[in-house]
Amino acid sequence: METNMVTPAEQKIYKLVIEGMKTDDIAKVVGIQPKTVKWHLTNIYQRFEVKSRPQLVAKHFMMTLQRQQLESLSSVTTAVQDLQKMDAERKALVAKEQQSLKIHYKGREDIEKAFNKTLERMRILPDGDTAKRMRGYLMEELGYESFKS
Repeated sequence: METNMVTPAEQKIYKLVIEGMKTDDIAKVVGIQPKTVKWHLTNIYQRFEVKSRPQLVAKHFMMTLQRQQLESLSSVTTAVQDLQKMDAERKALVAKEQQSLKIHYKGREDIEKAFNKTLERMRILPDGDTAKRMRGYLMEELGYESFKS
């Protein structure tokens, strides 16, 4: 129930009606005359646009259900937003790692080119397997184990 829809006295009566109390019992609990309870009920019915207790109780439970559904929807929306944020962070990390690997691999290519040029300058022309082993040792020393030839 929206507390700003009813007065404090009406709010007490409203809660007791929802609990299933009768007019005389409500009057005793609240400390007012049954006629005053009926007057408050008339105001409550008007505010909630109903004509009877059963309609008031039905409207109360309908509003409670709607509020719960909105809260659930809000929770789901928050969870989806959290998942989207986590996915964006994951994608950013993957992109960063991919970039790092590209730079790492580019560095390997540059080192291999420099190695081959050095061999040519020194006029060392080892056979294919020997060059491959030398290149592998160099890459290992430089920390490029995952790119061994």
